[in-house]
Amino acid sequence: MLDIRHNMKKEYTSKVQYPLFENLSNLKELSLDLIGDPGFDNCGFEKLQNITKIVFENCDLRLILNNTFSMLPENLEEIHLRKCNMIRSIEADAFRSLRNLKTLVIHHSNMTLESALKLLYPFENKQMRRIQFTRVNPGYKCPIETPSAVILTRQMMQHLQKICFNTLVLTENGIADFEPKSLLWNRYPECIQNIELSGNRFSLINGFKLTELWDISRKLTNLISFDMSYNPLSYRNVEQNIKILHDNKLSNFNSIFWKNTESDKPLCLGKRNSVTPARESPVQTVHLPLPPNLRQIRHRYYLANQQLRNKIVFLNASNLTYLDLAYVNIRNFPEIELKGENNIKYIDFSGIPSWNTSMSLFANSTTVILGFTGIWQTVQHTRHYFSFIPEVEELDISGNQLWQLRYDTFFYNQKLRKLIMQGNLFDELPTALMPLEKLNFLDFSGNILDSINATMRNWLDKQQKKNGTFKLFLKRNIFKCTCETKDFIRWLFETNIEFDEPNKQYKCMLSNGSITTTIKVYQKFHDYFSICHNEIWLRVGIGLLVSFITITVPLALIINFKWQITYWFYRKFRKAVETELKKKFVYDIYLSYSNQSLYWVKNLLMPKIENSWKMKMCLEDRDISVGDAYVDAICDSIQQSRNIIFVITKDFSDKHWGRFEIERAKYEKYASNLQKIIIVTRQVPVENFPTEFEHILNDVILINWSEAENENDWENLRRALIADIL
Repeated sequence: MLDIRHNMKKEYTSKVQYPLFENLSNLKELSLDLIGDPGFDNCGFEKLQNITKIVFENCDLRLILNNTFSMLPENLEEIHLRKCNMIRSIEADAFRSLRNLKTLVIHHSNMTLESALKLLYPFENKQMRRIQFTRVNPGYKCPIETPSAVILTRQMMQHLQKICFNTLVLTENGIADFEPKSLLWNRYPECIQNIELSGNRFSLINGFKLTELWDISRKLTNLISFDMSYNPLSYRNVEQNIKILHDNKLSNFNSIFWKNTESDKPLCLGKRNSVTPARESPVQTVHLPLPPNLRQIRHRYYLANQQLRNKIVFLNASNLTYLDLAYVNIRNFPEIELKGENNIKYIDFSGIPSWNTSMSLFANSTTVILGFTGIWQTVQHTRHYFSFIPEVEELDISGNQLWQLRYDTFFYNQKLRKLIMQGNLFDELPTALMPLEKLNFLDFSGNILDSINATMRNWLDKQQKKNGTFKLFLKRNIFKCTCETKDFIRWLFETNIEFDEPNKQYKCMLSNGSITTTIKVYQKFHDYFSICHNEIWLRVGIGLLVSFITITVPLALIINFKWQITYWFYRKFRKAVETELKKKFVYDIYLSYSNQSLYWVKNLLMPKIENSWKMKMCLEDRDISVGDAYVDAICDSIQQSRNIIFVITKDFSDKHWGRFEIERAKYEKYASNLQKIIIVTRQVPVENFPTEFEHILNDVILINWSEAENENDWENLRRALIADIL
């Protein structure tokens, strides 16, 4: 190989004689400039019997004539024209002498695509390996490279259509559309193995193109790969761009191609007004027959404001192994299914936030890329989230704003070897990684990781020993270099794991907030972390001081207040005993009242206590029988009651057994059988208040009942009755 490019001045205006090459008999590849009017007649090209490839760089030709390349070796198989910036005219027979040419590449050249396609004329009805026209457009000569819009016509494509080529590359040429029987028509479709149409801006799914796509897909029997990436469209409504044809051929095509899966009837495309939008039909399916040997579909960065069908079914897809639909941006992403055997090993759905594809599509995939898909909304709350890719070996979930993972996220991904999680929000390595025994590559760059804890460090070392190697990428994380992370810094330089930074020179934040690098910290490890030992002893001293205070202060309080504490325990013990005695009470309340209070007791007090508060009352008129043992019955009833309520009115002093009930209540209170004595006064003057209460006023609860039946009075009575419970 000989490379003598970039050695000629562009100022040449006369004929330029090229150097003598005849002594380089073994030369196979030659790279040189093509300036002005080239003279190849005396450079000995005819003696180069082994040369097969010539690359012309910095091509400043004004004209490509029929005799421009006539002196090039006849055995030449591959020719490249790169950066041809000044071509004004091209003659069709320029490569007539190169009868064995198999590869023609024109790259980044200032000529029209129509002129470049004219150069294919000598190769009609011949076989070629590769035809590549990339950035062939006058618009790339402008300061701002903006290719002019190109519409392919049948006239422009006439020579290409008659060539049996294996690979066709028409990329970044500004193709905006094509006419019928131009791009999707060829005399030798069985020869075609690879097609790349990336970087243009035309559609294959509107109007007559569907028919031609259907026809040629059945004829491309040896097509292996198809690439139509980086294709931005600007349609507002795809239905408005469908060109309706009225011939029978299109009608037959539609009846086969577009179907409604619910009714299984062909959709009517006969008239513009009868086009049924996809949103109006529950499920509309397009059955797309693939060439039988197609292995790779690459359709990245397809941008269009159009409505596709709800579902796409690939037919004849048993040989398809590579499917790349990353960053397809359309109004609705259709569900994709395969008809027949699924052998897809590589799937890239990056940048598609709402992909709605049958999970069976991933069943056999070993490489899956789901970057920037927004899976954070479900992955953190779904058990066994990645169970739909059980065969995956390489997984990319970058840029998904993940900050945590369930422990069982990768439970069914035991074959996973390479995991890329860069550009997320993890502040630590998730423990969900630990079940992945075969994992030997982890890209964790671009997160907010500040260290790796001891558990995950031990796991990483075990993985490295188990699998023989382990690569860990940690760039674009800012670690902490503090006493808490010093073990991580030491581990970083002692482990056998391979890092993306060979010198392990990662950014590191010190405790004072300044930024340095991990390698500088490790080189001065003692200087940075010597204070950590002082910190340990300080913590020990503080712990001992706290322990001393914790023991001595309570002990001093116990000694100084021993009698008060003893009395407090006595009261608590007494209350506990009284709680046990509750089981002996028959009544919650013994009620003592006079005739003046009978109506209030019967219609207000008794329903409130017994019905609303669910307490059992003992009433003299209801529960005590008149007889010789009446006194004993009163004594027993008061003794069997937890509390006693006296309703004091003006005539209470006239009650026959009133004073006896007061005296008995005092007795039971002193005997600790009665818990509370509650006195309810109802408009009673001082002179009518029983004098028997004078000596126990400190041991009773006095409630002055208002005449207006205030709700606060009932609340005070309820609180008095349940104070111990509260």
